[in-house]
Amino acid sequence: MNERENPRVTGWTRRGGNVYPPALAERYKPIPTGALRDWLMDEANTNRLEDHLEYYFQRFEGRHFEWFIGQSTGELFDNFHILAAEALSVDVPSSAARWLIEPEATRDELVKAAHNALVPGKETLWTCDQSLLVGEKRSPDHGGPLFRLYYLFRQQGIGPVTSSKLLAARFPKVTPIRDSMISSLIQLKRGDDWWSIARGLLQADRNSLVIRLSRLKVPAGAEEISILRRLDIILWMESSARDFRSVKAQQR
Repeated sequence: MNERENPRVTGWTRRGGNVYPPALAERYKPIPTGALRDWLMDEANTNRLEDHLEYYFQRFEGRHFEWFIGQSTGELFDNFHILAAEALSVDVPSSAARWLIEPEATRDELVKAAHNALVPGKETLWTCDQSLLVGEKRSPDHGGPLFRLYYLFRQQGIGPVTSSKLLAARFPKVTPIRDSMISSLIQLKRGDDWWSIARGLLQADRNSLVIRLSRLKVPAGAEEISILRRLDIILWMESSARDFRSVKAQQR
């Protein structure tokens, strides 16, 4: 495919499905979590952030994520949440898919508890009760509903990235997606709590980053895109731009 220039962002070029940064100096250069908020808030990066959103919804299968979520009408996990997660290039094993859809007392109780706690005014990562998100990793049966759900998924043999994306499909306003691309870009280490880090970023300075992300232009016709999903897309696309990519992640 011929190289195609993007006139909106000086110096940007694209070749195929890959996005290349304007300077080779940015290749493999991370944006540590301590610098992430300033980078996102920088007005000089506005076109770049919007360009990430636009190109993602033009080219990647993940653009169907919100549509699948919108088809679900119940409180519990169903096939649409599985399809939404799989739109983000993970495979949900048949055994795990069946377990998610068939009645299961503990899982369903946790889903309902989280759903009932996410009332208007407390339905986002930066406004919800923190108790929903925290727990003891050495004893994952003790903790908030979302914390326990994640580890319940892991106990079923569902991988950490797939678990993250399934939870994001069911609770898109509360669950930030974590995968190798994002972890590489912002230098998340094993054991780092991305939920708490993202919550802190979004709560800082009277939710100024929330306001910033909400004002970014998105492609016409796109489904409603949560703040966390905007953040996820921008970080994933920036990671790709800086060449933190793998063959599997590139299909996202």
